[in-house]
Amino acid sequence: MYSHIRKFVGYFFHMSLRIKMKALKVMGVKIGRNTVVYTSMLNFDTFFPNIIEIGSNCVVSKHTILITHDYSRNFPTEGRASMTKGRIVIGDNTFIGIGCIILPGVSIGSNVIVGAGSVVRDSIPDSVVAAGNPARVISSLERYMSKERAREEAYDTTYVVRAM
Repeated sequence: MYSHIRKFVGYFFHMSLRIKMKALKVMGVKIGRNTVVYTSMLNFDTFFPNIIEIGSNCVVSKHTILITHDYSRNFPTEGRASMTKGRIVIGDNTFIGIGCIILPGVSIGSNVIVGAGSVVRDSIPDSVVAAGNPARVISSLERYMSKERAREEAYDTTYVVRAM
């Protein structure tokens, strides 16, 4: 019974993801193939969605905010009459963790993992893991993956539920 309910709910969840992806593309966001955007459409900057580019095979997790404009840079001198804007480019095979904030003018390379809750204010090169506020490179992707494999093996052997 539970599996039928799960399939039913999953069907509508995936339908809503497809609808969201189409709506983002209509707004002008450039999205590559096999990319999944879990964050709300409202978390994409509605001023300039057309200068956001997301590559192929990417994941943008929930509660991630993509901002393409900034009033604060000009506020002390020109007030709200002037704003700056900046393109956001996310490369292929990139994972953006839950609750990240990506600021204007940022380029995130290909094969990158951005840790949960990170504030990305500077560009991030290819094949790295970045995290923090502000986001900084903490490891190469290769080194991170080797550590994760070791951690996963330790987890599997430690937390196995044994049948009696």
